[in-house]
Amino acid sequence: MSFFKRIINTLQRSKQREALYFLEGMSERQLIDCGFSPMLVSQGLKAWPWRIDSITPDTSTLENILNTEERNVEQLNRYSDVELADLGIRRGMISDAVRNGRAGIDETEISEAA
Repeated sequence: MSFFKRIINTLQRSKQREALYFLEGMSERQLIDCGFSPMLVSQGLKAWPWRIDSITPDTSTLENILNTEERNVEQLNRYSDVELADLGIRRGMISDAVRNGRAGIDETEISEAA
């Protein structure tokens, strides 16, 4: 390996370490919202690039097992009541809001000819 490649690899590893320290300070929900896998972040530098899309299909994580609708319901269940109120959702209507949208907000408007 040439001298310059060693320098580049050292700098790259240093920046990866900085990013890892930053990501370790984030909550699990923040990591998922940013597209990072909390499981991969907890494994450290060896699991670089820590992206959810870099998880192999045979990995049995909760994110790969649950379908999209169930993941969305689970994510909304982690929100506080105040955060849900900001979204216009009450805790009892989470499942319905994920399946059908929020009443008056997510409904598609149908224009009828006169």
